[in-house]
Amino acid sequence: MKRIFSFLMVALLVIGFVAACGGGGNGGGGDTQSAKASGETFENDYFKAFIPDGWTVFDDSKLGMMQIFPKGDTSMYRTTIHLKFEGKGNWHGSPEQAIASMAGNYSGSAPEKIVINGTEYYKTTYEYSGHKQTMMVAKKDGNKITVTMVGKDYDKNPHIPKILETISYK
Repeated sequence: MKRIFSFLMVALLVIGFVAACGGGGNGGGGDTQSAKASGETFENDYFKAFIPDGWTVFDDSKLGMMQIFPKGDTSMYRTTIHLKFEGKGNWHGSPEQAIASMAGNYSGSAPEKIVINGTEYYKTTYEYSGHKQTMMVAKKDGNKITVTMVGKDYDKNPHIPKILETISYK
């Protein structure tokens, strides 16, 4: 009796596993809905972005500063996207000059023009206090938008580019 019961349990587990994996598939790329990450959209007066499950936003809109980082990670070297909004519509600088200055001051990489989600940035990667960082600067409606990525292995974290691709500015 125990053998039959054990056999039935194993059979049920196998059937459940096959069903959970999608069973006989069609050989295609799979359901696009199930391939999408889960999370929620964050929005304030400055920007809107999709924040994946397991990540959170620290919103200090009064100072025009926000941080996007993994929930519960309080370490000094946590992977973080810092967003900063300056100028209140009166910034007369240029993103290219701002990044060139940063690159010069911190021995950063040559400024590079990139476009993410329709926003044109100038970018440099540099070392500050012994830690690699990447900074991007954009301009919108007279505002300077600075996006800085920091933390241990931030450049290898698969969530960073996915989050950046969803950021839109107001």
